[in-house]
Amino acid sequence: MINDSNRLWGLFDLARAEMSPDDFIYDMSKLICIKSLSEKKYKNINLSKNYWNYILNSKDIVLTLKNTYLDIEKDIPSLRGVFTYNEVLAKGNFWRNVCKEINEFDITSKYFSEIWMNMLEDFSKRYRGAIFYTSKIISKLISGIIENKTMRLFDPFCGVGGMFYELFKENKDIDFTGLETNKKISNICKLNLTILQVENFNISNENYLFSNNKKYEMIISDPPLGLKLNKEDISKLDQNIFKYGPLSGTDASFVFIQKIISDLSENGKAIIIATPGILFRSGSDKITRKELLNHNLIESIIQLPSNVMTNTSIAPILLIISKNKRNVLRNGIRFMDLSGYAQKIGGSNTITEEDILKISKIYHKGEEVSGLARFSNIDEIMDNDFDLSVNRYVKKNEIINTRSISDIQIELDTLAKERSKLNKDFNKNLEEVLKILK
Repeated sequence: MINDSNRLWGLFDLARAEMSPDDFIYDMSKLICIKSLSEKKYKNINLSKNYWNYILNSKDIVLTLKNTYLDIEKDIPSLRGVFTYNEVLAKGNFWRNVCKEINEFDITSKYFSEIWMNMLEDFSKRYRGAIFYTSKIISKLISGIIENKTMRLFDPFCGVGGMFYELFKENKDIDFTGLETNKKISNICKLNLTILQVENFNISNENYLFSNNKKYEMIISDPPLGLKLNKEDISKLDQNIFKYGPLSGTDASFVFIQKIISDLSENGKAIIIATPGILFRSGSDKITRKELLNHNLIESIIQLPSNVMTNTSIAPILLIISKNKRNVLRNGIRFMDLSGYAQKIGGSNTITEEDILKISKIYHKGEEVSGLARFSNIDEIMDNDFDLSVNRYVKKNEIINTRSISDIQIELDTLAKERSKLNKDFNKNLEEVLKILK
């Protein structure tokens, strides 16, 4: 596992001079997908030849890649336009070296998919904006919350397919539908799902806010946090969809949330990642909160720790919307605060798989746990002036996470190195300033 992970990052070091970070992920996804299609067994995919061997044995590898991309799209209709979207620009020697390295990967190993998806998550942290990947921790939590994992699942902001992957591990026959506004990212998502042997998917390159209304039983969503809409954007939206509150351009969160609600089936449910600001802001956000409560649509709000996302350090929430709330949850909201479960690893926080399993069981049983989970009725929420901040309803009990001395020492050593580097940079800059002053 470690060797394959190191080899993947080694490929990126090889590619730095040839292409941008997002092009690297795109082109690696293409090649790994071809090797996967050539070596794994798929239920509904039959290739006309072993394309990977064809590439390895070619004399003119750039021409062979171009021809392979054309041919493979003829063999697999769901991947049409995916391989031929980006022109092969790098030199032949570069591609030959890359293919030799990829040939060393054991694609059929049960560990490879995990290694590949872990790299994508790490990549999205290091090169923010290159690709979009929902944090594995959040995806696992969402997977644990979903009760019926056999339904048709829709993700209107699917990125490269991170959330789909976690759910696919639970049920191999799940049907995925996703939208992604970035053409390259939507293509990477198709390639990733194919690498993972997901065959029941429909990924479109489309802006969700302007997409046709379809009804879904389950929607999972990680919309862009803090996105602002201008008046022109808002004027183009179907105003009939947004009946729970006025549209605000300052933060599009409730625009996305109202659109998602409109796309839920009669008994549908949605799990949406959002910023905590929507829980307490006044103005249009407060009006929307009141209307969602009046229509009995909010089932649960779960506060997550800070530093668990790949593209921001804020502490997000999971907003769980249900059009058919269980009787026990009617006329109120279930609040959960997971901030005490944060465990620091490097510069990020995580929640252990053991704790995720524990949290999921508490959620499904509807248990009230001091410092973790509590049901609040509508009267209490009204007394709080419709402020839905989790810490108003769940009072914290400190959860002590023990750490080994060796882990603490490693962190101290890292901080010492960072301080030393900062001191050197400061002294260097000071010397330059003094030279200028002389």
